[in-house]
Amino acid sequence: MDSELEYIMSLANVGKYDEARKAVEALEISAARKATINMQIWQMQRNAESAGYDSERIPKFPVISMILGFALLISTGYLFKGSLQDFFFVIGLIMVGAIPAYYCIKEKRLIDSVSHKRDKEAQMYAEEDADINFSRPLPAPHIVVMGISADVLFIIGILMTNLFNGTAKVLAASIFFLAGFIFMYLCCKKNGNHNAAISFMLLCASTFLILIYSLFSLTTTDCDTFSRLVFLLPSSIILLFFPMLFRLLKRFQCTEAIEAECIDILCISGGYGRGSRRPRYHAIWKYSYNGTGYIHKDMASYKSPIYGERTELRIDPNAPHNIYRGKSPIISTYFIVVGLFIAVYALEPLIEKLPH
Repeated sequence: MDSELEYIMSLANVGKYDEARKAVEALEISAARKATINMQIWQMQRNAESAGYDSERIPKFPVISMILGFALLISTGYLFKGSLQDFFFVIGLIMVGAIPAYYCIKEKRLIDSVSHKRDKEAQMYAEEDADINFSRPLPAPHIVVMGISADVLFIIGILMTNLFNGTAKVLAASIFFLAGFIFMYLCCKKNGNHNAAISFMLLCASTFLILIYSLFSLTTTDCDTFSRLVFLLPSSIILLFFPMLFRLLKRFQCTEAIEAECIDILCISGGYGRGSRRPRYHAIWKYSYNGTGYIHKDMASYKSPIYGERTELRIDPNAPHNIYRGKSPIISTYFIVVGLFIAVYALEPLIEKLPH
């Protein structure tokens, strides 16, 4: 057994990762042990790829420009007033959006010129001749611009909280946050990130109700309790029941049942050392639909899948990489917490009327 493991690691050390994985699959050991060895091989490959990347090609100027631009946008509302504030606000938007977008488009053209079609993560499965959903190193320019625009809108929404008071503050911030969520939804939809698209769609619905509440409150000042219950409470319910609504929408989209096999497990964000963060796992599923093979990197999970496991997946016939396995995004917890705060605020008038 030790000699076989030594042979497998020797293959990985010389860059023969696919051969190493095939050798692991042939071992007569438990599926959990295979998964552990495969994660070691995957980490070795990632380390080798990172070491071999030309750091001189990493554009530092747009990263610095974006960081300084965000700092300028946040500080503008506190440090400047009048026309000077408007001037530095525009400069901050250019630093955050226009300069990074220019470099992204420039890099995209360079990538296209060498016909780089897939991310390095996906190359390990290239011999499978399958449709792979691994993200590309850089999306199309219009997707990048939409993502940057959404970030700018979020920053403006945060600044609105410093420029207005009361309900006007909520109205101004919700307008920009709603626009930002719409841009992020379109960005994820165009980029084939189906799970994130559903998440932002639900956030759009929740923010829209907050927007309607603030408009109603500005025009009708004597029906605050009514507007909170009609608009804010449903907004909080969307967030409180986010996992359930997410799974419901996924099940509505994914109507075809197919059989899939877990051919690899990726481990991210953490490790097994003392003090490290809890690791998360991506299952790599292989399946076929309408004569086409698919290799799909699933959403992250705290529970490690089983290497070689065969299970039933539900897929979207119009987008076979949109799969459903009864899971919700890990970030759902944060939405529930925000929904709880909104619910408390919505029910505050009724809570105050309760006998103490």
